[in-house]
Amino acid sequence: MKNFYFIIFLFALIGHFTTTQAQNQTVTNAQAQVQPQSNVIYPVRSWVTKPISELTKEHPWVEPDFNAKPWVSPDRKNRPRQTFIYSSADGPEYGNDPSIIQTQMGTRDATQSTKAIIKNWAGIQSSSYPPDPTGAVGPNHYIQSVNATTVRIFDKNGTILESFLMGTLFGESTNAGDPIIMYDRFADRWFVSQFGDNNEIFIAISQTADPTGSYYAYEYVSPQFPDYLKFSIWHDGYYMTSNQTTDKVYVFERDLMLAGNTGARAIYQTFTTGSVSAFFVPLPADAADNHTLPATGTPLPFFAYYDQAWGGGSDGVKIWTATTNWTAGTLTIAGPTQVNTSAFDASYDSNWDDVPQPNGVELDGIGGL
Repeated sequence: MKNFYFIIFLFALIGHFTTTQAQNQTVTNAQAQVQPQSNVIYPVRSWVTKPISELTKEHPWVEPDFNAKPWVSPDRKNRPRQTFIYSSADGPEYGNDPSIIQTQMGTRDATQSTKAIIKNWAGIQSSSYPPDPTGAVGPNHYIQSVNATTVRIFDKNGTILESFLMGTLFGESTNAGDPIIMYDRFADRWFVSQFGDNNEIFIAISQTADPTGSYYAYEYVSPQFPDYLKFSIWHDGYYMTSNQTTDKVYVFERDLMLAGNTGARAIYQTFTTGSVSAFFVPLPADAADNHTLPATGTPLPFFAYYDQAWGGGSDGVKIWTATTNWTAGTLTIAGPTQVNTSAFDASYDSNWDDVPQPNGVELDGIGGL
């Protein structure tokens, strides 16, 4: 499960432009690339689950043994070793701009804050490595999941309503990993997903606003392993990116999935990030934090960073757009346009140990945006 939610965010690198850089944030063309034919896939399995409350009675959740040896994601074999042409040892231009590195703690006095913590309770513990925590909040519930182990539904007071394994929801005997939980506020529904061991993409949409009830469940199969999958909510679909041998963007037919239609399609289109390693997943823009969906016809932006140490060009953030035509069954990608940033070094270690923690466990710095 390569969903390493412990990500090094490049806020300073992306947002810290000098005046000159802000005026010269051009690069590459934003014309539509020559598009290969889009690929349409259908679910190999779709069904309505039993209510979560019934599933948990049939498959009781068992507290993990947190004293056991840490569980290590078995899908590590799917992660290609990161390769880089240059590193900071080859010159300062391949390292980090010293002016954007934080060297001291902030000075704001936290005791003067006028905002108090509204709710605070303990979430799921996990001995999985990496734990890849994910969660979403709705009007009355919070759902949390960790890698290949537990999904837990809380009310807004922190009371545990249900605990279960992801595989239980999808009728699977194993729990693969890289969970994603979203609350689709525009439909008042819950979205739950993970990948399977054999290139599956599992998606479940709650039938109602009650996350403890039944779900419309779907199983799609990707032509390549969909590692580190990430989803977003858009006006014309649920979009997905992932680390695959060939870069791809997926869109799932949201309107039909919300209605439980067993023929809900997915379309994927290939493109290239231009990186030298397969482990630089782009991220799709997400409308979940807005109060309205983007207007009909608005293309989905998606993003990936680029490091000149990979073999030329400039450090920056690449931006593409994806446009879906469900009538024609096509997904068209345009771009990229690159926004140059201050120099940064994205040469992360392949051993998942870039970021030290006080407890001695090191986190993976995969450089997500």
